[in-house]
Amino acid sequence: MLKKTFVAVMALSVLALALSGTGWALDLSGPGRPLLALNGATRPDLSVDIISLVFDSAPNRMEVTLNNWDPATVSYKHSDSHLFLPGTRITVFMGPSNQQVKVFEGTIASLAPHFMDASPSTVTVIATGASRITKSNVIQLPFGGALRQFDPVLDASGTVTCTGVTQGNPEIQVGTSLSVTGAGPGFSRTFQVTQVVHAFDGIQGYITRFTSSTRPETVPSLDLKRRLSSSLSGGKKRAQSL
Repeated sequence: MLKKTFVAVMALSVLALALSGTGWALDLSGPGRPLLALNGATRPDLSVDIISLVFDSAPNRMEVTLNNWDPATVSYKHSDSHLFLPGTRITVFMGPSNQQVKVFEGTIASLAPHFMDASPSTVTVIATGASRITKSNVIQLPFGGALRQFDPVLDASGTVTCTGVTQGNPEIQVGTSLSVTGAGPGFSRTFQVTQVVHAFDGIQGYITRFTSSTRPETVPSLDLKRRLSSSLSGGKKRAQSL
């Protein structure tokens, strides 16, 4: 899925190319871009170069791809610099430009430039680390509002697991409680996040994907268990009578 998204982003980036007198230049301007800090120093100048960024809490892994070509100096700005060398401490802030929140802090593990003859060079930086410490907060997620996609599953044990996609929200972290509304009385309830992905690209902008779970607190879930048990018992009795 991430590979398909990256290909789509790159295709969009190629369409945005503008031929200048000194070479190819990417137009990567736009709001809501992540902010990077390297060895504790924030670098807002790097935000405009970000093509895509994904942080996944499950492996605690962050991957960011940046434009690597500088038409002004006719050089490879990031692969030829010391900024993203392995071992460098990197911090990622996401959210609205005036309310950005730290979502990741770790150490760069690898730097991989990509050279193409028909479009600007890019560079992909991979870092490992951890998400920020989560506060005991509850975030309201109305379906049809901030919550864009919601897929809950109720199993026979009465456990509800779900995945969802929201507008980018850096406050959503592992351990955060999400109060979902607008999904009917059976699934409008509070879930606890077990995995979160913060992602940014030039197509979708900033989105947050999450996996959560909870145990239903309402009677319908108990009725479901009784119905399942009754159905199984009835099936056994019919089999014995035959």
